[in-house]
Amino acid sequence: MLPDLSETRGRAQLEIQRRESERDTGRSPLAVRDQLRLSTVELWEIEGMWFEGSVNGLEVHTQYSNPFPGEILDPDTATGGLSLERLHTRDAHHEAGHAVVGMVLGLPVTRATLHVRSDLAPAPPGTYVETGHVALGPFVAPLEHLSTFYMSGVRAAHRWLDEQHLLTPATAFLNDAIGGLGDQANLRTVKTERPVQFTWGTGRPDTLPDSWDHVDVAEVYSRADGLIKLYWPQITSVAHYLLDHSEASEDDLRALLETHSNVGSTRT
Repeated sequence: MLPDLSETRGRAQLEIQRRESERDTGRSPLAVRDQLRLSTVELWEIEGMWFEGSVNGLEVHTQYSNPFPGEILDPDTATGGLSLERLHTRDAHHEAGHAVVGMVLGLPVTRATLHVRSDLAPAPPGTYVETGHVALGPFVAPLEHLSTFYMSGVRAAHRWLDEQHLLTPATAFLNDAIGGLGDQANLRTVKTERPVQFTWGTGRPDTLPDSWDHVDVAEVYSRADGLIKLYWPQITSVAHYLLDHSEASEDDLRALLETHSNVGSTRT
């Protein structure tokens, strides 16, 4: 029985950006598969104990400070000390978080895909890593649901890191700022009925006109965390399926979501 999370305001429509040709190549307009260049990492603190800045020329917000000196992160540093196998497992939980939370919220999830990590080779500026994706069919949904869907990936990966005793200042920052870079970019491109103001831990600004919608990303993180906790057995089940099969269809995901057995997250 899925919870009723219906909403009447702030409805947002997502145009499918990853068409079949893009799904086949693993690329989206901003994404480059299996390539990563972490350069020009610039962060400055904003209100609400969050940080704003850019990674590889793309806007980013994170609640974790940059633990690395300087502005250039080489590929070895960019792993946060994790092996490629562990990074792959973290990525599987990221995509599983999107898939399960999306289905719980009633979004038309049609497929989840996990790409195989081969290396951390440099990528052109203005791009980000796409280590997998969750495909959605056409829909109109509350902005609250869509923002929660987008942020559920990094929050599921964060929980997995914590459970595996792998959560450090480095892995927390890299997961949030780097792992969530594409999700943040996609959220900013969502077409909405009304203008949207994003904040990070400060709530709705008093000066924001009533004609604007508002999303506080800190509140979105909290909503995502709640759903992830509730559906963690299903998320780990989907993650393990993706590790074994690289892709899960809608039918696969529904079967995994409906299971009530806590399979646990045992892979490292």
